[in-house]
Amino acid sequence: MNKELLQEAGEALTPIGIYLRDANISMHPNFHPQHSSSELQVQYKAKPLSWYKVQEHDCEEVNIVSFLFEAGVRLVDETVDDKDNDAVQAEILAVFVSEYQLKGTSDLGDDAMSEFLNCNVRFHVWPFWREYLQSTCTRMGLPVIPLPHYFRPKENKKS
Repeated sequence: MNKELLQEAGEALTPIGIYLRDANISMHPNFHPQHSSSELQVQYKAKPLSWYKVQEHDCEEVNIVSFLFEAGVRLVDETVDDKDNDAVQAEILAVFVSEYQLKGTSDLGDDAMSEFLNCNVRFHVWPFWREYLQSTCTRMGLPVIPLPHYFRPKENKKS
């Protein structure tokens, strides 16, 4: 984490909003959550995707920076072979767009944008993901899947 780049980006970006951009939910046709006695494992997914700049022209030029972040969970039947598609009983995936206004004539470099995406956007999106996950679980008849306050995938450490 490069704190200088994060500070530079944080000072130049003003939050506008966070929106659900894409979502996909699925449930195995033979899975009935209210009548299942299977031991299910929860698998989490959370990753920054990309960022892009949009220029809007009204009376004056406004630069908007949008960051895409993907989050998901799936319930996997531990008694079924992991390589079998039947192992996944339910899956909820969502892509959020987190928008910020670029202050003044600031021109952040790619490194600062990427650092902001990788370190800060996750924290901004997380409450929206938590609410979406909980309400979707309820609508699907699934037990509410516990979501940690913070999740970062394990990094492969080279020896």
